[in-house]
Amino acid sequence: MRLNSIKFIATALIFGLGMVTIFIFSYLTYINTMANLEEKYHKESALVLKHTLLSFQNQFESTEKVLNILAETGELKLINSAIDKQSLNSLLERFQKTVPNSRVMQICLKDGQVYMGPWMQIPPGYDPRKKEWYIQALQAKGAVVWSEPYLDYMTQRIIITAARQFTTPSGDIAGVLAIDFDVNTISNVISNSQIGENGFVMLLSRNGTVIANKDDYMIGERIFGADFQNLLNSKYNGELDYTIKNLQYHLKFDTIRRNGMILVTAISRAEINDNLFKAFFPVLSTGIACLFIFCVGAYFLTLKAIAPLKKLVSLMKLAQNGDYGVRSNIKAYDEINSLSNSFNSMIDSIRKRDKALKELNSELANTQEILKCNLNEMEQSQRILKASEERIKHLAYYDSLTGLSNRERLIKKLKQAIEENINTSGAVIYIDLDNFKKINDTMGHTVGDKVLIEVARRFNNTVDYENYTARIGGDEFIIFINGITSMDTVVEVADKLVKIFKEPLATDSKSFNLTASIGVALFPLHGSTAEEILKKADMAMYKAKEKGKNCYQVFDESMHAEIILKVNLENEMRQALKADQFTLYYQPQYNTPDKSIYGMEALLRWDSPSIDQGAPLDIIKAAEETGMIVDIEKWVMKNAFTFAREINAIADKDIKISVNISPVHIMQSDFVGNVWNSIIEAGVDPGFIGLEITETVMMESFASNKKKLEEIKKLGINIYLDDFGSGYSSLNYLQNLPIDYVKIDKIFVDNMLNSDRDGRITATIVELAHNIGLKVIAEGVEREEQYNFLNLYKCDIIQGYYMSKPVPRGEVLKLLKFTTNNCLEQYLTDW
Repeated sequence: MRLNSIKFIATALIFGLGMVTIFIFSYLTYINTMANLEEKYHKESALVLKHTLLSFQNQFESTEKVLNILAETGELKLINSAIDKQSLNSLLERFQKTVPNSRVMQICLKDGQVYMGPWMQIPPGYDPRKKEWYIQALQAKGAVVWSEPYLDYMTQRIIITAARQFTTPSGDIAGVLAIDFDVNTISNVISNSQIGENGFVMLLSRNGTVIANKDDYMIGERIFGADFQNLLNSKYNGELDYTIKNLQYHLKFDTIRRNGMILVTAISRAEINDNLFKAFFPVLSTGIACLFIFCVGAYFLTLKAIAPLKKLVSLMKLAQNGDYGVRSNIKAYDEINSLSNSFNSMIDSIRKRDKALKELNSELANTQEILKCNLNEMEQSQRILKASEERIKHLAYYDSLTGLSNRERLIKKLKQAIEENINTSGAVIYIDLDNFKKINDTMGHTVGDKVLIEVARRFNNTVDYENYTARIGGDEFIIFINGITSMDTVVEVADKLVKIFKEPLATDSKSFNLTASIGVALFPLHGSTAEEILKKADMAMYKAKEKGKNCYQVFDESMHAEIILKVNLENEMRQALKADQFTLYYQPQYNTPDKSIYGMEALLRWDSPSIDQGAPLDIIKAAEETGMIVDIEKWVMKNAFTFAREINAIADKDIKISVNISPVHIMQSDFVGNVWNSIIEAGVDPGFIGLEITETVMMESFASNKKKLEEIKKLGINIYLDDFGSGYSSLNYLQNLPIDYVKIDKIFVDNMLNSDRDGRITATIVELAHNIGLKVIAEGVEREEQYNFLNLYKCDIIQGYYMSKPVPRGEVLKLLKFTTNNCLEQYLTDW
C-alpha cells in the first residue's frame, strides 16, 4: 500500500479518527475514575482521622482527669503522714485500672520514694527525679504534661508518661503523680484503623517521633526529620503528598488538643494507581477492540469504494505509456462516472494534439539545435568578455609588466590619503632610471623589460609593505609613503633606493649597472593635491639629474621658480619664432697658412630683453629642455642654408656654412628628412653645408645615430665633430663615425701654450686626424701665439676672436674683402 494512495489515506483517516475517539474516551474515563478513587480514599482517610482523633482525645482527657482527681484526694494530701504503703499501692492500682491501655501508675515523692500500682519490683538506683517528665511536671505547676517516647529503665520497653505534681494541705509540693503508657499498647488501639489495604494511621509526639502505628511500624523514628515543622505549617491545610520509605503517600494530619500530639493518616498512592489500572483496563480493552472492528470494517468498505478508481488508474497508466486507444466503460457512483467520461474526453483531445505535437517536435528539435549552438557561442563570448573585463580592470589599475600599481591607481590612493589624513604627513618619491634607454637600444626591449621587473622586485624588497610602489611610465617609478613623522624617515628610504643600484642587475646571464635620479616631495608641505605633489616630485627628480644623476633631491621652491622661468622662456621662444626675432651671426673659419676665409659657423642670437646676447648656450639648453630645439633648428637650417646658397652664388670660391645640431634633434626619427627638406627648400648645394655634432650625441642610441649620420654623409653634407677631446670616447668616434672635420675643443687651445702636456695633446690630435684623412679646425684662437703654434703643427683651419668675432650677415662683406667684386658688394649692401 503506497503512502500517497487513496486506500492508504482513507484507512489512515479512519484509523486516526478512531484513535482520537478512543483517546478522548479513555482520557475522560481515566480522569473520572481517578477522581472517584481519590475522593473515596480521601473520605475514608478523613473519617478514620476524625474517629481516631476523638478516641485519643477522649483517652488522654480521661487520663488527665484521673491524675487531677487523684492529686486532690486526701490520701495524697497526707502522704507525708503515717500511711500504709500497701494501702497506697492499692489506691494507685485502683485508679490505674480506670485508665484504659495504661501500664502502671506511680507516685514519686521529693525524697525519691516511689509507690506503684500495680506494684513492681523497683531496681536499685532508680530515681524518678532525674526523669524528664518529673522535671517538666514540677515546672508545669499543676498542669498535666506528656513526655516524649523513651526507653523504660525497669521494663526496657518504649513508653510515654503523663505526669502532674501534687501538694500537701499547706500547698507545698509533695511529689509527682505519673501514669505510664506502653507504646505497643497504644499501637494496638490504632491497629484496626486502616485506609484501604496499604494505608495506615500514626500517632506522633510533639517533636515528630512515631509513638503508635500498626504492627509497631517505625515506632521511635522521626520519619519527617527536618520537614516536621513544615507539616505543622498552616499553608499545607492539614494534608500533603510525602515519600515514606521510598513510597508515595498522601497524608492528612491533625493535632490532639490535650497534649499537642499529632495524628496522621496515610493513603498509598501506589494502591490508588493499582486500583485505577484495575478499573480502567476493561474500558481500554473494550475501546481497542471496538477500534479494531471499526477499522477492519472501514478498510473493506474503502476497498470496495475505490475499486472503480483502481480500474480507471490502470487505464490512465496505459494512456501514460502511449496507448491512446483505451476507453473507459466503468459504471459506478456519479463521481466515478463523471471522471470516466472526462477521461475519455481527455484521451480524444490527446489523440488530436499528439499529431500536432509530433509535427511541432521536429521543428522544435531543429530550433533547439540552433539555440544550443547559439548558447554555446554566447557562453564562449561571455567567458571571453568576463576575462577581458577582468583584464581591463587589472590593466586600469596595475602595470602589466611589473605587477605594480599604475599611475591611475597611485593617484587614486594619493588623493584618498590626502583627503582622509588631514593631520598627518606623507611623501612621494619620484624615481627615473638613468640612461635606461641605452639598454633597450643595445639589448632590445625584452631584456629591458626583464631589467624593469628586477628593479620593481628590488623596490618591493626595500620599501616596507605599508608603503605604496607604482610604475607610471617606461622607466619611471613612484613610491608613496604615508604617515611619516619626520624627514629622517623619507631620507632613509631615499638612501636605500639609491643604494640598491650599487649592485649590478643580472638577467639572462647579463649584468647591467644602473643608477637612478630620485625626487622627493612632501604633503601637505609642498602641496595639497595629488597633481601638485607629483609635479613637484618630478621637478625634484629632474634637479637630481642636473646634479649628476645617481642621487636624490628634495623639492624646494627654487626648483619651482626655475620651472616657471623655463615656461616663460618657452613661451617667449615660441613668440620669437613666430615674430622672427631670432638672428643668425656668422663666425668665419680661416685657412691657417694664408688666413683666407674657408667657411663660416652659423650662430643663433635672440634679440630679447630677457635673454643675454652673450649666452647663446643658455638659449640652446632652454630650447632642448622645453622641446623647442627641433623647430628652432629647422629655422636655423632654413636661413643658414639660404645664406649658403646666396653667398656661394656670388663668391669667387666655395664658402662652407656649418650649423650646430642638438642631440635631441638627431634622435628624432625624422631628422634626416628635416635636413634634406631644408636643403631642397633653400636650393643649396649640399657640399656647401656642414652639420656640427658633439660627442654627447653618440652617448645614447649610438647605432641609430651613426646610421643617420651615414645617410647625411651620402647626401654630400659635411659632418663636423665639435668640442673634440671633451668627451669620453673621442678616438673611437674618429674611427667609427662618418665625419669630415674635427674641431679641437677650446680648452686645449687655451692651455696648449701653458702646458707641454696640453701642447703635445693638441699636436697629436692634429696629426692623428690628418693620418685618417680628416681636416682639423681649432676653436677659440684668441692670440697670435696660439695661431703660430697651430700653424707650426699644420692645423688646417682656425676659428676665434684672433681672426674675427661672430658678425651679422651684413658685415660679411668686410670680412671677405671682396671689394673688387661690385656684384657682391651690392648684394651685401642690400642686406
